[in-house]
Amino acid sequence: MPQDIDINQSVLNRIEDGAQQAKQRISNAVSATSEKVTGSSQSEKPASSSASSSSTSSNNNNTKDELSPSTPSFLSGFRQSKLDAQIQSKIRAELSKLRSQEAEVRAAIDAALEKENAAREQKAVEAGEGGVKGRSGVLLRKELEELRTRLGAVAERSKREIPGQKDIQKAREQVVACYKAHPDRSLDCWAEAQAFKEAVARAERAFVSSHSAAPSSKA
Repeated sequence: MPQDIDINQSVLNRIEDGAQQAKQRISNAVSATSEKVTGSSQSEKPASSSASSSSTSSNNNNTKDELSPSTPSFLSGFRQSKLDAQIQSKIRAELSKLRSQEAEVRAAIDAALEKENAAREQKAVEAGEGGVKGRSGVLLRKELEELRTRLGAVAERSKREIPGQKDIQKAREQVVACYKAHPDRSLDCWAEAQAFKEAVARAERAFVSSHSAAPSSKA
């Protein structure tokens, strides 16, 4: 009987040692998981605990296999969910930062485009005004040249004095004087040019009338 009691006591001691080892492993696994989630490095186990664990495990292989469970699945899931939450948080922060930078870049681009468009519109307006003035001046000069050509043709067809020739000469001199006074602003001489055209038109009408009346008087 005493020998049986000693054997039973030894078995109980071994079972208790195995249970303590299992609890220690679970505690170590929880600590390691918490340290990985928070980013801290895993601390090393004490040398005495490692020696005790190795010596006990060498003596109690069967009991360790039966009582030492693997890392619980809920701890692995908890660790994964924590890591996923941290990754998603970092992604959201980076996306928010990128959106803010994109908004700033778009605002700068819009401001630059608006400024450039305003400058182009201003240049177009200035160029348009200058072009209209330039074209008007060219047309006016062309009309004056045509009038001079017509006047010369009339003078060649008739040897006698053209009616209103003095008015034409006077209007012509006024146009020339105005051009000399305003060489860069030919549009300012539109009144003198108009008077010159009217004088030429009157002379042409008088010339035609005089030639029309001459044959009838001879008849």
